[in-house]
Amino acid sequence: MRKAMVLVLLIVLGTMPLQTSAQVSIPRVEFHCDNSYQDNDTGPAQPMGYIDTSESNNNTTIFSPIECNIHNPNSYVERIQIQMNANGLNLSAPGNITLAPNGNESFNISAIGEIGMPPGVVILNVTATVVEANGAPPPNTAQSYIEGEIWIINDEYEEPTVPDPAYCPPPYYTPEMIHAANNWRYVDLETQYTTQQGEVVNNGSIRIQLNHSAAPLHSESFALHTLRGCYDNVIFHRVISGFVIQGGDFVNQAGNGGYAAKWYGYCNGKTVSQDGVSYTQQNCPFELWSVPSEHENGLKHRA
Repeated sequence: MRKAMVLVLLIVLGTMPLQTSAQVSIPRVEFHCDNSYQDNDTGPAQPMGYIDTSESNNNTTIFSPIECNIHNPNSYVERIQIQMNANGLNLSAPGNITLAPNGNESFNISAIGEIGMPPGVVILNVTATVVEANGAPPPNTAQSYIEGEIWIINDEYEEPTVPDPAYCPPPYYTPEMIHAANNWRYVDLETQYTTQQGEVVNNGSIRIQLNHSAAPLHSESFALHTLRGCYDNVIFHRVISGFVIQGGDFVNQAGNGGYAAKWYGYCNGKTVSQDGVSYTQQNCPFELWSVPSEHENGLKHRA
């Protein structure tokens, strides 16, 4: 009986990866692609790739495949799944990669756009996930994530004509405008102020980063307003030195105006009227269109 117990114990131990002080004790993956945002917090000097979508080019494949490298820092075999996303582009890369202990492997990501696609920036998201460690499901979630820019070039593209009626009522948005709004990562605000002597002084720019993952509706609405020029010449209606600046009220310039760039199903923050009638785009004035709360994303305001 004592021999059988020892034999079972040896069999169980034999299936587990041996740990040493020099190795990572749990599944892990290290992942990198050239010119990703991970190279620089403020963004790399160059995009991850270029695609020319002009009709005369007639070839919408990325100029040069994106080079990536993946590494298994452990002393046992790992199988890693590669998942990708880039709005409006068809992507191709290995779906699964098996790495030997302390192994490395390089692979390429290819991207194809559509003829006539408007110029702009498309964000590429790639996640590498350990789905098998030493032949078994990993006990933890082991992932590595990168993102970066693919620049769309189209010198033949003609910007859609955008009406500019009083205080920016929502127009009909073309698919190109919606596509652009959902792929903008940054919005740069050029600021200026007027001195007491009446001199206009350029005061540099403010860069706003749009978080499409955590707040997709707010990001889209803000980008659409920006795309149409609704924030041009809008003042900062509240300025407190060392604490806060507030602006963006393109209706009243006072902080109590403004509305969503398009219909998101909410009229003045509600979906149903006091009479129990569901609000629609037709029975809610566009001045009362609002964006639903997205605060359940776990993010919190901190001073």
